[in-house]
Amino acid sequence: MAPEDIGRRREITNIYLVLAHYRTDLLRTGIAQYVDSYAVSDLRYLEAGHKVFAFERVVFKVPLRVRAGERPYQTLGNPVIAEGPIKYVDFLWPYSIDDAGKLVLTGRGGFLTGPGYNPIADFNELSLRFERRFPSTQAREPKRRPQ
Repeated sequence: MAPEDIGRRREITNIYLVLAHYRTDLLRTGIAQYVDSYAVSDLRYLEAGHKVFAFERVVFKVPLRVRAGERPYQTLGNPVIAEGPIKYVDFLWPYSIDDAGKLVLTGRGGFLTGPGYNPIADFNELSLRFERRFPSTQAREPKRRPQ
């Protein structure tokens, strides 16, 4: 990877790390405004979705991998890892964890098969299933309504 690419990836991650401390409701609103600023047919909508997909891995403490075929989550080109007959999806992708335990943006180019990626639906699903990676430094999270 080119040194300038490494530096840019570090900048992106640092921005995501700062934003990841905002309340979940504020993040959801911001993501919705961002992706809704483009028509679904606009390539920028797809690019926005890729950015949101990566950002969600910083916001939520997703598992490193999930068993393929048993995930109710959307994927966007996540690598599949075979361990004998069992296949897993690298669910943290496009991020990895370095030797110091820090998130590092290492993935390149994603692709989507199946239904179109819905950034808001994915954010909502992840927010229900996974803890936040970092505590919110903003005002307290609003209480969740019972389901």
